[in-house]
Amino acid sequence: MKLANVLKMTCTVFAVAFACQAYAQASGAADATATPTPSAKKTVRTANHRLALAVRHALSRTKGLDVARVVVLARSGKISLNGSMPTQDQVDKTTDVAKGVPGVISVNNQLTAGTVNP
Repeated sequence: MKLANVLKMTCTVFAVAFACQAYAQASGAADATATPTPSAKKTVRTANHRLALAVRHALSRTKGLDVARVVVLARSGKISLNGSMPTQDQVDKTTDVAKGVPGVISVNNQLTAGTVNP
């Protein structure tokens, strides 16, 4: 488990370093285009995925929240919450918890209160 965490951290460091290098090269070029390279897209996708996982982890560790039917999506620091929760209090608390995660810029809460049958 500890090895997995070390590997995740190492990959994150390399991804950030690579993204910084790619940005520096693109901004210094006279003929740089506005479309990101495939590797830059992958880096952004990875960052979005990690942020969504961080929000999901924070929600699941919060006492009193049932996040079994919650979908968390991230895009450039903007979080979207979709699904349902048992009560309106949980819906409101979910927004507050998500806003407290580092890297979150805004939260679009589309959760509904009440039990929805699958």
